Amino acid sequence: MPIIYENRSFTQAEIAGLYRAARVCVVTPLRDGMNLVAKEYIAAQDPSDPGVLVLSKFAGAAEDFGEDALLVNPRLSDEIATAISRAARTSFGNWTAAGLRSLRITSTMLAWAGSARPKCLRIGPSQNCTPR
Repeated sequence: MPIIYENRSFTQAEIAGLYRAARVCVVTPLRDGMNLVAKEYIAAQDPSDPGVLVLSKFAGAAEDFGEDALLVNPRLSDEIATAISRAARTSFGNWTAAGLRSLRITSTMLAWAGSARPKCLRIGPSQNCTPR
């Protein structure tokens, strides 16, 4: 199974196709970031045969996925290599499909708006009320 690095821009449709075709996605920021990449990868998966997400434990999305991703410390290359090897040999099947359904339900605009409103009411309209 080859690992292919592409250093170019892709259209949204191309990215969705790559996410869907990829058996493994590695998202390893050193600090919180790249959450959308992880979520887009999972959302693009075929629920009957999903790929595997290798995710930095420092990414905010690590809290969202918990056991539905292989969490790694991005500073430990051996840990990343082991996770990639495991992911390449593994199919999480229905276990990850449950995570897909959970993500689709909880990551909606209504959920975001619901989390923003209490904070905005608490701090007032003149201050930043973006949820985290």
